[in-house]
Amino acid sequence: MNRKRKVWLWCFVGCLMLLGAIIWLYPFPSHEKVEFSSDKHSLFYEGKRSEVHGIMKDDRLYIPVEYIRQDLNKPVVYDQKSESMIMTTAQNVYQITVEEPFYKKNDRLIELSYQAGLETDGDRWIAAEFLQNIYALSVRTYPNGAVHIFPQGFEKKSAEIKSGTEEYGLAVRSEPTVTSSYYTSLQGLDKVTVLQASQMVLILT
Repeated sequence: MNRKRKVWLWCFVGCLMLLGAIIWLYPFPSHEKVEFSSDKHSLFYEGKRSEVHGIMKDDRLYIPVEYIRQDLNKPVVYDQKSESMIMTTAQNVYQITVEEPFYKKNDRLIELSYQAGLETDGDRWIAAEFLQNIYALSVRTYPNGAVHIFPQGFEKKSAEIKSGTEEYGLAVRSEPTVTSSYYTSLQGLDKVTVLQASQMVLILT
């Protein structure tokens, strides 16, 4: 083999290696569509999705106590003797008797039209409606089942999808990468609410 042919051979091999590296490293958009589980009521706090979920009873949403403690950073203590959950704010102490339509605010008994607290299979839950009232939270459930919780004063920004955006850029993905599966696709001029600039989250509006 003469020198010229060797050079061409090495060039050819180099091009193949470069092409292989591009195919291997380039983040080609995924076209895998997955269903967002609407029956689990996935919880989002300030745009961050949790592995835990809410439940519905009598058309009312309930949030797990552990999520309230850990993700919302709100103090909830279970008193075994009275079978009640105790919650505190800077001004008041609330006591919720499990599966009863009333609660105590300091020493005053207040009746409700629903059960503020539930217990199922050893897990305890507090009605989202009740949480909103005492902790100045905004809780909103969307048609796809997602539940978004915002603290008072959380700034939500609206945005509009640019007309002419590439098809892969219109996908609402399960992770903040183009290689991840997607839930649904948007269209140009659709309006959305932006929760985090660095992470793709579920469509809100």
